[in-house]
Amino acid sequence: MFDYFYGQSGEMFSYFRVPKILFRDIKFKDLSTDAKTLYGILLDRMGLSVKNGWLDEQGRVYIIFPVQEVMDALGCADNKATKLFRELEKFCLRCRRGINHERVAEEAEDGRRQGGYRNALPSEKKPNHTDDPQREKAEV
Repeated sequence: MFDYFYGQSGEMFSYFRVPKILFRDIKFKDLSTDAKTLYGILLDRMGLSVKNGWLDEQGRVYIIFPVQEVMDALGCADNKATKLFRELEKFCLRCRRGINHERVAEEAEDGRRQGGYRNALPSEKKPNHTDDPQREKAEV
């Protein structure tokens, strides 16, 4: 049985942060709550990527988060985890690392091959990439 929160007791937990825009903006209304939850987990994982210096050629942070870890985090099967990743890609919230979103495999410590991915942050306006016209074409 759980007790009520008293005073500042809610601050003793750690939380995943999910951008409010995913719940408030009409363009994300068809994004499932499971995909929104996974997005929050991936954002949390980005902190580890920053610490490890995992940046692509343009300085964008990428994460390595295998499907098995998604399955463990969300308590779901492989097909559900894969479906959620595809859903985030459909909404341009997760892109495969590399030119034209081509998957680039990274060698893990235990020898497994894992893909590196980068998360996009939802915003009202796409950033201006006038310094690299090829990058704009690849992201369209």
